[in-house]
Parts: sequence; structure tokens; C-alpha cells
Amino acid sequence: MGFFRGLGEAAKFRGEGFLDEVKKSKKKER
Repeated sequence: MGFFRGLGEAAKFRGEGFLDEVKKSKKKER
């Protein structure tokens, strides 16, 4: 949970571009 919390905070600074990368990573895992 702490890991995702960190991603959320990072997303606030980096913006949607960062979220896009996270989504791509999740798709790769699946």
C-alpha cells in the first residue's frame, strides 16, 4: 500500500504523463 501511496504523491508532481507510464507497466505485468 505504501508503494502505491508513493506513486500517487509522485503523480501529483509529474502529472498525467507519469500515470500513463504506470498504466503501461501494469499492462506489461498482466
